[in-house]
Amino acid sequence: MQYVFAVSTADRIVKVIKRRPAVAFAVFALVHVALWTIIPAILQRSLQFDAIEGVAYGGSWQLGYWKHPPLPWLLMGMTHCVFGSQLWAYFLLGQLAAIVAFWATWRLGRELFTPIEAFVAVVLLDGHISYNFKTSAPNHHILELPFFALAAWSLYRAFVGNAWRDWLLVGLWFALAFYTKYQTVVLLLPAFVFSIVNQQARQCWRKRGPYVAALVCAVLCAPQFLWMAFVDRWSAIKFPITKAVPTQSLFDMLWALVDFSVNGVLYIVPVAALFSLCLLIRPVGRPKPTPPPVSNPFARSYLAFLAVGPMATCLAVGLSSGRHLNAGWAELCSCFISLYLIARWRPVVNRSALRRLLFGWLGVTCLLFAAKVATERFLVCQGSLMESQFPAKQFSMMVTSAWHEEVGATPVPYVVGEFWSAGNVILFSREQSQFFDKGDTAHSPLVDPADVQRRGAVILFEPRVCLNGLPTAEINALWLTKFPGAEPRPPFIVRVQTPGGEVTWAIGWALLKPETSMDVGA
Repeated sequence: MQYVFAVSTADRIVKVIKRRPAVAFAVFALVHVALWTIIPAILQRSLQFDAIEGVAYGGSWQLGYWKHPPLPWLLMGMTHCVFGSQLWAYFLLGQLAAIVAFWATWRLGRELFTPIEAFVAVVLLDGHISYNFKTSAPNHHILELPFFALAAWSLYRAFVGNAWRDWLLVGLWFALAFYTKYQTVVLLLPAFVFSIVNQQARQCWRKRGPYVAALVCAVLCAPQFLWMAFVDRWSAIKFPITKAVPTQSLFDMLWALVDFSVNGVLYIVPVAALFSLCLLIRPVGRPKPTPPPVSNPFARSYLAFLAVGPMATCLAVGLSSGRHLNAGWAELCSCFISLYLIARWRPVVNRSALRRLLFGWLGVTCLLFAAKVATERFLVCQGSLMESQFPAKQFSMMVTSAWHEEVGATPVPYVVGEFWSAGNVILFSREQSQFFDKGDTAHSPLVDPADVQRRGAVILFEPRVCLNGLPTAEINALWLTKFPGAEPRPPFIVRVQTPGGEVTWAIGWALLKPETSMDVGA
């Protein structure tokens, strides 16, 4: 009975999808946003590592940062200014990035396929964990997704129609992509190569469109690159090089490339599994449906470059540089895989295929929710800091209370140290404290060390965490010598009960009193 009810419900949904795919897309987007905003908000006590980093750095409102381009951290800073410690707002930011990426994928699909096939491409893409499970930590990878999709959509329209508006948008989307992550080059390079090797696309260079797009991108990116040149000395370009460790031998290099490729393939396994449901052979005795017309060769070639080009670019960089590639860089290499699969095989999207896809999507989504619950409630693969279960609100109150007990009613002006502890304090505090990264003006160029000495600061050391035990807190650091007046204090001990046992964090700290209060005391 339950099976019959589920099938009949699925059939009703499929009928709506077949009749009104645009409405189906809108409903799908709303459901996706609701699920992946509400579930993390229920399960998490704080933000994950990358998101806390964005809160810590985002409050400084810089045109560039020592580690990454500025846009994601500026968006995190804006979110903190508007919503404060409301965690759902940060999860919603990740969902907005995913939904814009879905919408641009949908629009590109509408240029190439039938509306129902474009909808299927979006549903398939939702099997990619970067669009769901990982969006609860809106980092540079997640916030790059919409600009990749928008750039691909506008670029296709520019190649086909050569309209000025589309070329202007190409320049805009690539500029915003560079403001988000410099890995944009893995999309830009395949697009450029395609415009050279494809006969139809090559015609665009005889007109002004590509040059206008390049000019728009260069002008918009100029402030960011001027900042890097004169303020942080290209450290955001140097940072990924430091993360790519040199290989030690030919075998080591080949193994690094294989490891990176396998990691990239793992991202698309759920997408391929969902797609396979659309290709299942009908039972014997039923007539084989007529497949839709094959998409034009230009579109297939374009999607092939988008689907394969980013991974090929990464592997070429790894091979030519002789370095290990960071596993996370594979995340942006498969943004167009669902569109390519449909263009390459053009499955028959009938009622039976849609029903199978619907049940498959529900199964994948349930598995991802189960993984989220296992991660947050049972600490499976939580990471060394167990950051999303850290009781940050309690810790922030402990830090600010300790400051006020010794200094008075003056708000905490600066939080000095590593970004995770500092970011959790800033996230849940209303005192608008500024982050000073380990006293390093190269990492926090807008902070005046003399002002820190004058106004005082809370200094936090690297956190230590232990399951069912008491960790030993770090009570010193090499950079502490930059604050000779800092006075050590007993570490903060924060505990939380979980189904996996008691998790305890020990965070050492020191107090740098304001010079005015020291003068009054004297």
